[in-house]
Amino acid sequence: MKGTFSFDADNPAMISLDQAGENRKFFIGENFFEARDIKLEKLIDSKMNYKLQKDAN
Repeated sequence: MKGTFSFDADNPAMISLDQAGENRKFFIGENFFEARDIKLEKLIDSKMNYKLQKDAN
């Protein structure tokens, strides 16, 4: 699958995927990225972990 993403003009730490990526939103932090609610751009209210952390190796 191929697609593109764009940075949010108001919050450059937030990216939005295109339609190929189902318009998903991610917060980009230092050494991690985290899926966000598509409409609210806030943490997803779930017991599941939506954060990917960079491995220290």
